[in-house]
Amino acid sequence: MTYSNDSDIIMIPRFLTKDVCDYLIRFSERQKLQAKVFKNKSIINLENPKVTESVTNNIIYAYKRILPTKVLKKLELVTYSIGEPYNLEDNTIDYNHTTFTYLNTGYGGGRTQINKYKVEPEEGKLVIFPSHYKTSVTEVINGKAHVLVAWYKNG
Repeated sequence: MTYSNDSDIIMIPRFLTKDVCDYLIRFSERQKLQAKVFKNKSIINLENPKVTESVTNNIIYAYKRILPTKVLKKLELVTYSIGEPYNLEDNTIDYNHTTFTYLNTGYGGGRTQINKYKVEPEEGKLVIFPSHYKTSVTEVINGKAHVLVAWYKNG
């Protein structure tokens, strides 16, 4: 586990294995009809009973244990395609903490900034931060960026 210059941003390299990351990317392709599409990204709610499989149940369980004093409120598999940058809104009304887990690399752009800290994507890397932090994702200029995003509320 590593901390950024801002000690409220925690990074866990290789939180998910390459096999699990690859599974989730293939899963997103199989479930694309269940995805919500918003501009340049598609979103699959992993807790939707229409898309749940035994492996995704194990992933949901693992994410519930990341912040044991918090309640997992939403877990989404997000695919960013080529397109415009994305600024996340302030989610503090609904959530206290957010996590991003990068499922792949090898795409152009699609870099995350949390407050003033730039996060370099690494396959399987988990990043945990308070939901009130300003967060943005730069435009993906080639390929696709796959990310697992979780939101937590105080329990």
